[in-house]
Amino acid sequence: MTRRIDAISGLRALAALGILVFHAAAMTNFTMTGGVPGTLTARLDVAVSIFFALSGLLLFRPWAREILLNGPRPAVRGYLWRRALRILPAYWITVVVAMTLLAESAGYTVRQWIEMLLLVHVYDPSPGWPNGGLGPTALGQMWSLAVEAAFYLALPLLAWAARRFIRSATTDSRAVRLLAALGGLGAASFVYAIFMHVPERVFWIQFLLPHYLVFFALGMAVATLLTWAEADTPGGLRARAARDTAGSAAGTLLVTAAVAYWVLTTPVAGRFGDPFTGLRDEELRLVLHTLITLLVVLPVACQPAGATGLNRVLGSGPMRFLGQVSFGIFLWQFVVMEAVFRVTGLPYFGGNFLTVLGLSLPGTVALAAATYYLVERPILGRPAEPREPAAPPEPVMKKQEISVRPPRRPRQPERQRDTAHQDALDGIRALAALAVLVYHVGGKTGLTEGWGAWAVSRGDVGVAIFFTLSGLLLYRPWARAALDAGNGPDTTAYLWRRAFRILPAYWLVAVIAMIFFNSGHNASQWVWAKWLLLLQIYDVGSWWGGTEGRGLEQMWSLAVEVAFYLALPLIAAALAMLAGTSAAIGTRARSLLAGVGALGVISVIWTVVAHQPGMPPEFNMLLPRYLLWFGAGMALAIGSAWAANDERARAFCAAVARRPSLSWAVAALAFAAGSTPLTGPMHLGALPATEGTTKAVLWAVVGLFLVAPSAFSTGRRGLTHLVFGNPVVRYLGRISYGIFLWQFVVIYGYYELTGNELAFGGGFATVLAVAAAGTLALAALTHHLIEQPFHQLGRAVTTDAAPVTRSVSR
Repeated sequence: MTRRIDAISGLRALAALGILVFHAAAMTNFTMTGGVPGTLTARLDVAVSIFFALSGLLLFRPWAREILLNGPRPAVRGYLWRRALRILPAYWITVVVAMTLLAESAGYTVRQWIEMLLLVHVYDPSPGWPNGGLGPTALGQMWSLAVEAAFYLALPLLAWAARRFIRSATTDSRAVRLLAALGGLGAASFVYAIFMHVPERVFWIQFLLPHYLVFFALGMAVATLLTWAEADTPGGLRARAARDTAGSAAGTLLVTAAVAYWVLTTPVAGRFGDPFTGLRDEELRLVLHTLITLLVVLPVACQPAGATGLNRVLGSGPMRFLGQVSFGIFLWQFVVMEAVFRVTGLPYFGGNFLTVLGLSLPGTVALAAATYYLVERPILGRPAEPREPAAPPEPVMKKQEISVRPPRRPRQPERQRDTAHQDALDGIRALAALAVLVYHVGGKTGLTEGWGAWAVSRGDVGVAIFFTLSGLLLYRPWARAALDAGNGPDTTAYLWRRAFRILPAYWLVAVIAMIFFNSGHNASQWVWAKWLLLLQIYDVGSWWGGTEGRGLEQMWSLAVEVAFYLALPLIAAALAMLAGTSAAIGTRARSLLAGVGALGVISVIWTVVAHQPGMPPEFNMLLPRYLLWFGAGMALAIGSAWAANDERARAFCAAVARRPSLSWAVAALAFAAGSTPLTGPMHLGALPATEGTTKAVLWAVVGLFLVAPSAFSTGRRGLTHLVFGNPVVRYLGRISYGIFLWQFVVIYGYYELTGNELAFGGGFATVLAVAAAGTLALAALTHHLIEQPFHQLGRAVTTDAAPVTRSVSR
């Protein structure tokens, strides 16, 4: 442990020196005129992010031990007192020197003195400072210390909230939930960045804690990993392996950080020196700063004890010394730099970078050393850092006593049946996603000729198939509970899993679409909230037929799906009450089917009303309009659960599964009938009630009969598995959510690259080929990098058991 702390002290030294170089380059205009070297210095403010992450790592670790390992709870009063003694005395000396010896001619008001001494100057939007609101002369860098102080105050509250969130019996479950909570904390920075720019950029609020929470959360996550690695649990072994891998791969991670830093120096994160960069630039800057900070801090924190290359460099005597005086380097750099400019007469922003840096560096280090030995160390006493007591040795466990893999649970017969469904249902989902993609390309390119055009224009049947699958897969546990007179799924866990399943990937796509394709509409906080929270179907008039929400047009169906997620526990409870507690399973099953039939009748009536002249467009996008399609899947769920307990029902379901071609033929006939003027004109348009209702009923038939053979299948053989369960189609099904999400972003991106400002037209085959290739590639990346990790995280967060099973739901 000693070597690890030494390495962290060395990293703190590098961060402090990086900030000094950054300020010297900015004050001499070297960042603008220094060519490639100047460009490389222009983004060294990333060192502030590293400082914040180190604070999160070192300060949160005692709380991580308490939460994960049941260690002693840190005393909040003692912690705050130590933090105050650590930073305030040396800081106050610097403030007094700067605000007296280097004061402006008019001096400073009492209010300004109080704000600076209490580190609250960042909360005053109009303090009248000479350098744009960052502080008095020679104290412009203190905004980051104010952010740090805010984190010190917030940390005990964050730790308390974490304890409340992750109540669980096992260390592994607590660790997973803690990491999930920290992920949410980090995401707050990206959301806060939106409100920094909407409706217009507000300069001063970028210096508040929420903007930088992602870096503190990153350090806290590393502290969680290191603490988890000390646990003698299956997850602890995996954490230990991850820690050791990060430590041994330090070279690779640091080279990757260097590449990311090079990207940061390009215009991708906005023009350096522009305080009013756009939202897109700000979000990209946050992403790159987060990535660089992670790639730098993680391998340093995970270094093993011993003379590794990184330890020899960062843990050397000079680096340890500079790390000890790093707080003074941070405090004094502008004071010394201001003195250099005044004594030498060199002009501000007039070049002479090497001269200013060469004079400022030794003066800053000298004052920092004097402050450390005369103020910091006497007040705190000789610090334990970098000599921290070694952690207890990791016990050697026998293989029979602990395994890296969680113990397997005995499988139940019904679970085996559900697993057999999975592959074929994935394939059906792939068909639905591709049908929707073809439908949208046809609409965008104006395909109108031939029966093929009619079939393309009816690709919206994929939405009905999606809703049928959701009704089947999500209601099935409740149906089984109603027929077995047992308890249904835990509603809170179910909703958390749904949120983890759909929101992270959706938010990524939504933010990209809003930034790149909706710059003329994202100046309103309501617009952002509406699209991020999937509330757009309740405010259709603002975007339907207009230019708002470009790249997100298809998300109305996801909003309907979310409404179904929220309503399903209530619907399931009502159906369970309707089924009652009759001893006959068949009676209960028929009652459930009758209830689902009633939902279908409500849906048909709603559809008729929604298509009446003068009805608001929202009526066509609300959940009741689509209960018929969800109900088709719920009916299949009831049949599947019924078959598990009744011989006659089992025989019927088996017959349907054995002859899938018959069901598919009915679905094909219904689709063929729907691909005619019987269901209205090609593509979207206002439909009379008769045509709209006919289409709704026919699409319900397609969904019901297309899905039924797979829903009732009990094995991985036969035509159903051959068509929908083969590896290619199955993989497309697994990434189908990404196919659904990305398709319009890719289509609009293609139109922008080709100069098509109308975002309409083009050859159907060409646009389809581009859209399919781009969408599939992005969908695969999203599935593996975002959906899968968050889906598994959601299951781990909502259960005390370590095993994670793959979901077959969208």
